[in-house]
Amino acid sequence: KGDPTRIVALTDGVFAIIMTILVLELKLPEAHNNTELWNSITAISYNLFLYAISFLLAGVYWVGHRNLFNMVKQLNIQLIWINIIFLMLASLIPFAASLLGHYSEYPLALQGYGLLLFMLASYRLFMYIYVTSQPQLMFHPPVPNTKRNVILVMIAAPTLFGPSVICSPDFPLLAIAIYAITPPMFVTLISFLNCASKTKH
Repeated sequence: KGDPTRIVALTDGVFAIIMTILVLELKLPEAHNNTELWNSITAISYNLFLYAISFLLAGVYWVGHRNLFNMVKQLNIQLIWINIIFLMLASLIPFAASLLGHYSEYPLALQGYGLLLFMLASYRLFMYIYVTSQPQLMFHPPVPNTKRNVILVMIAAPTLFGPSVICSPDFPLLAIAIYAITPPMFVTLISFLNCASKTKH
């Protein structure tokens, strides 16, 4: 059993690196005048869009991790390794974004990006269920209704990402739209639940 401070610091550091790598993947376009610069920026607009999606995605998982570990007062070895595997998956976000940015015309790249999102969302759900089922690790375990509602919201992400991986070769724009709207939708719903929970207390 140990203090979660160090594992939270490690997670903060890893997410800082993930977000930094994402912006470093954006290559400065070549241009010799204003028109060429505009054309070059337009040419990398898809990469900028992927950067925005991926950065927000990383932000969503960082905020979610922070909120979860605010409830954790001590660790066990299982939670330490659960967190390590979570960081391993999250660290693939820049790779998946770069893969899709370089090979946007290949369905496999889009499927790979979606598969990572599905794995992250599913694993984040597993982490939440594990932590909240170990009351000895928590300051104050969530009340059953709050836990159920949070789980229902968290199930939405893998439920959306899973089918989008399958349909992405035939409906790539639909898959991209799902990848783009899910993070802000998740943040909105979780924020609503948190506000509702505080109001009740």
